[in-house]
Amino acid sequence: MIARGAALAGALAFASRLPFLPAVEQDLDGSRFCRALLRFDLAQGHPHPPGYPVFIALGRAVLPLVDTPARALSLVSAAAFGATCALTFALSLRATRSRLAASAGAAFFAVGTLTTIHSARPLSDMLGCALAWCALALSLGETSRPRAGFGALVGLLAGARPSALPLLAPSALRGIARLGLARWVRTFAAPCAALVALAYAPVVMRTGPSRFAALVAEHAHGHFTRFGGTVVTQPHLVDRLRAFAFALHAHALGGWWSDRATSLIPATLAAWALLLWGIAGLRRAPSWSPVALACGAYAVWALFGQNVVWQPRHLLPLAPGLALLFALGVRAADARARPLALALTLVALAPIAHESWRLLCVQSRTAPPALRIADAINRRDARATLVATGQLGTWLRYRASERRVVDVRDLDEALALARRNRLSLCVTSEVRGVEGRGLTRVARFVGDRYVTATLYDLALWCIEQPFADKPD
Repeated sequence: MIARGAALAGALAFASRLPFLPAVEQDLDGSRFCRALLRFDLAQGHPHPPGYPVFIALGRAVLPLVDTPARALSLVSAAAFGATCALTFALSLRATRSRLAASAGAAFFAVGTLTTIHSARPLSDMLGCALAWCALALSLGETSRPRAGFGALVGLLAGARPSALPLLAPSALRGIARLGLARWVRTFAAPCAALVALAYAPVVMRTGPSRFAALVAEHAHGHFTRFGGTVVTQPHLVDRLRAFAFALHAHALGGWWSDRATSLIPATLAAWALLLWGIAGLRRAPSWSPVALACGAYAVWALFGQNVVWQPRHLLPLAPGLALLFALGVRAADARARPLALALTLVALAPIAHESWRLLCVQSRTAPPALRIADAINRRDARATLVATGQLGTWLRYRASERRVVDVRDLDEALALARRNRLSLCVTSEVRGVEGRGLTRVARFVGDRYVTATLYDLALWCIEQPFADKPD
């Protein structure tokens, strides 16, 4: 019964994403992954360390079936989305013993804004979510009969999306406490280490052992101290908590916000009512405390160790847990009155599902602002123009490969380079100090911020021959 229902939920979820696979990458990391399918080069940042070999291998396996690298990686994400929907249905049915509640939980997972966007996106986030939750589900209820599959899934996760590993930290500690360290290492750590070695061996051989170690160490250090958006680089706790709450409400749950359709207001109220009902029900289900612990551990990691200020996608591994709470809430409502449960579920899901469909259409049919900026750059004279950018250098060098693209700290550095080389200058709008300095805005592109969470409003500013025009 559970297997058939889960398989149906997963198949429907996967099929629903096939018409919406985008032909182009949607963000900077996506551009790195797409370049890695064409030419894997860790030193050049495609992809960035540690290399995500499991995700890249799956993308290369399906590349012959589609027309672009972006669609190949999006197909991997869609398959992972289907698997996670199936697992969400199975876990919800196991927790509630109600097909209505289980179906509602799987649907709630499927239509949340964050899940919707990454279910068809060329990023490793959805694959990581699927592997992490498969491992978590496998660890539930283990006592005297440990399963090596948990270690194998952890190894695959380390090769697909290492940042999702904290979700499994409580399960690992629980396993050590129950089995003892020596037995736990033999049962779980051995298959995990074997799969990690198998996944990363081609990357190490291609890059070179010492170079690989240096690149990974440099990237890890940068993530925590320079560019990763952690509490070290963005230490204001109130800002982080505010961003976390917004990402949870507006992205993970698809909740109403001031720039969203008013039809989402009743949906948001109904969804939150069922979630709170589910939280109350979770307290009466102590066997599910490992899931709550796992989500809590990951929430702490996302809040302090990930870039929650600018990247809501880091909350994606929490989405199945929220869906489980929703299913528990539907079951509680159903226990009181079936019409009440049906009404709340319909009010909660229908408007969010409509918004989900809209976002999928936007993502699959509209190029993100950075790609439209690249098109504007490509229309300019390549020999006489220098392009300066603060954050888009890797992406622009991929999409505007014949242009001279440089990374700068601010406009003064860009102007100095243009004067020195006697070139016209184009500057992307995220460069500090670009406005009010004598440049002309020649293009501006605004995307949907629920599809493109960062850099969704970009402009291109230009000045002809800045060596002859020296603004103050």
